[in-house]
Amino acid sequence: LRQRATESPVQPELVEDALRELLFVLEELQTSQEELRQQNQQLIAARHQVELERQNYQVLFELAPDGYLVTNRQGKIYQANQAAAELFSIPKSYLINKPLMVLIHESNRQLFQTLLLTLNQSDDWEVFINKGNGDKRTLALSVTQVKGLYDQEDTLLWLARDITERKLAEAQIHYLAYYDSLTNLPNRYLLLEHLENTFALAKRSYHYGALLFIDLDRFKTINDSCGHDFGDLLLPQVAMRLQQSLRQTDMVARFRGDEFVILLPELSYQQEIAALLSQNIAEKILTSLTVPFMLEQHEVIIGANIGIALFPDGIKSVNELLKHGGTAMSYAKICGRNKVCLFESKMQFNH
Repeated sequence: LRQRATESPVQPELVEDALRELLFVLEELQTSQEELRQQNQQLIAARHQVELERQNYQVLFELAPDGYLVTNRQGKIYQANQAAAELFSIPKSYLINKPLMVLIHESNRQLFQTLLLTLNQSDDWEVFINKGNGDKRTLALSVTQVKGLYDQEDTLLWLARDITERKLAEAQIHYLAYYDSLTNLPNRYLLLEHLENTFALAKRSYHYGALLFIDLDRFKTINDSCGHDFGDLLLPQVAMRLQQSLRQTDMVARFRGDEFVILLPELSYQQEIAALLSQNIAEKILTSLTVPFMLEQHEVIIGANIGIALFPDGIKSVNELLKHGGTAMSYAKICGRNKVCLFESKMQFNH
C-alpha cells in the first residue's frame, strides 16, 4: 500500500486513514471479544450459582421435616420429598405421576375437588387422608400457586402436616369442657348453652318446653356406707336409664353431684298439654329409677324427686327458669320419696 501510495499525492493519506480505521475496528473487535468473554464467564458463574441453589433447594426439599409435594393445577404429583412419602406411608417413587386426589379420604374428595377448582393464589385446608397402611389421618394442607415449574404455566406447591394428634387433643379438651367424664353426659356448661338457645326459641315461637330437676334419693347413704366407688358405678347406670326415657331431641345433663337436669324442648303450643307431657315423662323416669341397680353383684335401690318448670310461661331469663326448677324439686323432696312437683308461682313465696 505504501509503495502504491507514492504514485499519487492523495493515496498515502487515504491509506493512512484506512489503516487507522482498520486499527480502530480491530480494537473495537478486541474490546467486544473481551466483553463477550467476561459475559460468558458471568453466565457460566450464574449457571453454576443456579445449579448450586437448585442442589441446595433439593437438599432442603428432601430433608424438610414436613411433607412437600409439587403438582400441576389438576393435582398430578410431579415431585414429593421423603417426609411426604412417610406421611402417606407410600414409597416416594409410587407418588410420582399419581393424582393427589387418590390419597384423600373418600369423605373429603368432593370437597377437595371443589377447593382445587376454586383455588386462587394460596389457601389452607384440613382434610382426611388414607395412609398406605389403612390409617385415617388428618392433614393440614397449605397450597401456593407457582409459575413456570416443570414447563407448566401453573404448578402448585403443597406443604402437608399431620395434625391428627392435635385435633384429638382439641377434641379431648372440648369434651372435658362440656361433658361429664364419669357419665359421659353433657355438663352444666353445655346444658346452659343449649338452654339459652332453646329458651329464646320458645319465646319467639310460643312453644312450651320444660326443665326437669332430678335429685337422687339415698345416693349419699350409698356413698357413705359402700364407698365412693359404688357411687361412681351407680351414676353411669342412672345416666343410661335417664337417656332411655327421653326423646332424641331432649337433653339430659349432670348438673352437680347427684343432681341431673333434663331439657324437654317443644312439648306443645298449649301449656296444659306441655305440663301433662312433662309430668308423664317424669313419672316414666321415676319408674325406671325404682328398678334395682346391680353394682358388683350387689342390689342397690334408690329413688328420686323431680321438679318441673315450664317455659317460657312468663319467665324473663334462664336464671329465673333454673330457680323455678330448683324450687319445684325442693317441694318434691318435702312431699316425700319418688315425687313429681310442677312449679307454681305461689311456691317462690313459700320456699
